Amino acid sequence: MNKLTDKQIQQKLQEGRNYKRLYFELKDKFDDAQTEIKQLKRELRDQRKYFEDIIETQAAQIAELQTIVYGRKPKGGQPVKIKRAKVLRSPGSYRRPLPPASVITGEEHHSITECHRCGHILTDKDEAIRYEEDIVLAALEPDIPHKTVTRHTIERGWCSQCGQYSSAKDLRGQVVTIGPVVRSLIVYLIVQSDQTYSQTLDLLWQLYRFNINSGEIAHILAERRNTYLPMYERLKNNIRAGPAHMDETGCPIQSEQGSGYAHVMASAVNEDVVFKLADALDNNKLLPIPLPLI
Repeated sequence: MNKLTDKQIQQKLQEGRNYKRLYFELKDKFDDAQTEIKQLKRELRDQRKYFEDIIETQAAQIAELQTIVYGRKPKGGQPVKIKRAKVLRSPGSYRRPLPPASVITGEEHHSITECHRCGHILTDKDEAIRYEEDIVLAALEPDIPHKTVTRHTIERGWCSQCGQYSSAKDLRGQVVTIGPVVRSLIVYLIVQSDQTYSQTLDLLWQLYRFNINSGEIAHILAERRNTYLPMYERLKNNIRAGPAHMDETGCPIQSEQGSGYAHVMASAVNEDVVFKLADALDNNKLLPIPLPLI
C-alpha cells in the first residue's frame, strides 16, 4: 500500500471539510423543508375539515329549501320545525395566516449561546421562525408602510446540564402574532374613544390595511384587563386609605342602556382617581380600568 503524499493528505482533508459543509447546508435545507411540510399538512387538514363543514351545512340548507319549496306535511296540525345546521369554524380560522415573503418589511435575528437558567453552553442549536404584524402610527408619507411584518429568526439550543431547551425568545403561542402598537391602538379606540368592534375593524382596514377579527379584539382587551386590574385595585385601596370624594358622573354606562351612570372616586390629598363603569367586562368596553385625572 502506497503512502499518501502531503499534497494528497491536504486534498483529502479539504474534501472532508467540503463534505462537512455540504452536510450542514443540506441539513438546514432539509429542516426547512420538514417545517414547511408540517405547516402544509396542518393547513391541508384544516382546509379539509373546513370544506367538510361547508358541505354538511349546504346539505342542510338544500334540505331546508326543498321543504320550503315542496312543503312537508305537518304532524298533528303543528308546523314542522326545521333544525338549522350549525356553521362551524375550521381550526385554521383561529390562526393568523402566514404572511407571504412579499409583505415582509423587516427581519430580526435573536441569538442565544448560554442557558438562561444556569448559564451552561447550549448545543444542538436550531432556529424557529415567528412573525409579528404591526402598524406605523400616523404613517402619512408614501415611502413609509402603514403595515409592518417582521420576520423573527429565533435560536434555541439544548442545555445538557438542565436537560431542557433554551430559546432567545418565548416560542409559545401562535406563529403569527399582533404587535404592541396595534394592540395599544385597539385598546385606545375601544376604551378611550368608545368605538365599537365594527368601527375599530373598519378603521384598522381603511387606514392600515390591517385585517383582524372580533375574537382577536376580545382577546387583546381581556389580556389588557388582566394587566391593569391589579393596578386598579391598588390605586383604589390607596384612595380608600385616606380622605376621598365619591360622586356620580354624567357619563351613562352603555351596558345599562343609559339607566346607570359612571361613578368617580378621587383622593382628597393627591391626584389619584378611579372611575367605576361596570362590574364586569361587557361586549364593547374593557372594565374596570384606571384613568388619569385630567
